[in-house]
Amino acid sequence: MGEGWGEGENSVTQPFRADILTLASIRAKALSYSCKEVVMRHSIFYCLLGLSLLPMITFAHEMTGWIAPEEAKKMKNPIKPTKASIQKGKEIYEKKCALCHGVKGDGKGLSSEGLNPKPANFKEHHGKMTDGEHFWKITKGKGPMPSYEKDLTVEERWHVINYINTFTKHP
Repeated sequence: MGEGWGEGENSVTQPFRADILTLASIRAKALSYSCKEVVMRHSIFYCLLGLSLLPMITFAHEMTGWIAPEEAKKMKNPIKPTKASIQKGKEIYEKKCALCHGVKGDGKGLSSEGLNPKPANFKEHHGKMTDGEHFWKITKGKGPMPSYEKDLTVEERWHVINYINTFTKHP
């Protein structure tokens, strides 16, 4: 046996061992590159998936079938949106609604994280609901949205709607 050679190695196996190490090194580099490429492709895929789901998340309540009956949609708010009514609605909203729907009505309240569906953003799609629809949803509740049928009087619910209407235009 020659110097620096391990037991069982000879002049025939030494080059073979060197070739295997070289191939293993090349393979490791190739796998490393492939992993980076896979991570990048997955990142792109999930970004595109997220973007494609964004419109569905925006209208989560409608997607889950939380649609008010036709007779509720036709209900008119019997309380005029006076400064006094809006102030009463604001006080109730801040106590009962802002924690989920946010102080600004943007659906980003302190407790909104993790709710499914997300709380409504009154600044974006509230304008697509009538006062009657809103009254029905506040009254009945669904999923993480509690029913306020027993907690708020009919009049208080209408005051809240007058306040919510200050966030955006509505039908």
